[in-house]
Amino acid sequence: ISVMLYEIDTSYTDSTIYQKPPNYIANTLDSTTVFTLRNLKEGEYALFAIRDDSKNNLFDQRTDKIAFIEQTVVLPTDSAFILTLFREIPDFSVSQPSFAASNKIIFGFSGEIDSVEIRPLTQIPDTVSTLFAKEPEKDTINYWFTPFEIDSLLFEIKNDPTEYIDTFTVKPRKLAADTLLVSASHRSKINFEDQFYFQSNIPLTKVDTSKLSIQNRDSLLIPYTVERDSILNRLLINFDKEPNGLYSLTALPEFVSSFFEETNDTLFLRLSTSSYADFGNLRIRLNGAISYPIILQLTNEKGETQREIIASESRLFEFNNIDPGDYLIRLIFDSNGNGLWDTGNNLEKLQPEPVIYYPQTLEVRANWELEQTFTVGG
Repeated sequence: ISVMLYEIDTSYTDSTIYQKPPNYIANTLDSTTVFTLRNLKEGEYALFAIRDDSKNNLFDQRTDKIAFIEQTVVLPTDSAFILTLFREIPDFSVSQPSFAASNKIIFGFSGEIDSVEIRPLTQIPDTVSTLFAKEPEKDTINYWFTPFEIDSLLFEIKNDPTEYIDTFTVKPRKLAADTLLVSASHRSKINFEDQFYFQSNIPLTKVDTSKLSIQNRDSLLIPYTVERDSILNRLLINFDKEPNGLYSLTALPEFVSSFFEETNDTLFLRLSTSSYADFGNLRIRLNGAISYPIILQLTNEKGETQREIIASESRLFEFNNIDPGDYLIRLIFDSNGNGLWDTGNNLEKLQPEPVIYYPQTLEVRANWELEQTFTVGG
């Protein structure tokens, strides 16, 4: 990590860190997290830290992490400063689109796409159906269309209603068409707390719930509800699960229909649940300097989220029916209340939302109840 001081003089601007090396710098090649800068000229300075992956003593948004403090550092001082590294969301950009199938063009992008508009400048026949849809959990926008003869397609891309970005020409290739594939989130074991869903590779336009049935061990039909998640292109199937249960799910043809009017083949699944005694329960009480709303996450030792609870006020946080094992607790102060962790931005002087970990690994055992108090200092 490089710790950098920029003198605030007539030439200094918010973009200086992108363009010029600092006046003073300290760095380390080991795991030390405390830095000291000595023999500094009296004056006013801006303080930054970067993980300088590009090794040029500048901040490169696409490769480096950054930390900063909002206040001006006035030297001389013997103050200590805490800097929190984060990776910014990169500025919006789009890579050259290309055909991924004869009926799909993909647009790779980086940055925020909430206000992005993509529209074809080429005249599209009225007989052709088209659809833009974000690829779930990927930095890709798909342009689906019913195939037609074309030499090339010209697209215009804007990142808001007034700011023009670019135009791209896309030439077709000899590729097969994408066809409908429907997969299940679980194929054998399912936890009481798990969400079962069907995932489609192509946007779905119709769902016929009369084509879906769920039976229990005694071959009795059990009730369910279906919710469509158009963002992730999933069908959420909600039904009550009993301990040591066995469930048969049957989805007949025409249960779902895709944008291309394809339908599924018959889907048959057997799902089973374990006994409550095979799992453990973990309860967390939060004390101290807590500012709501918060997100409380249960993670494995790799930091991967296993469960999370979003809360706007104090409560007892219960993670029930979890697999035995070692877990970490991660507390996110959700300052803007959007239910997500948000990173920072240097130019906008936004710090990342604070994240605190419970200081110990928690062992959850089968058929055990564990309650722990997480005290956050002031």
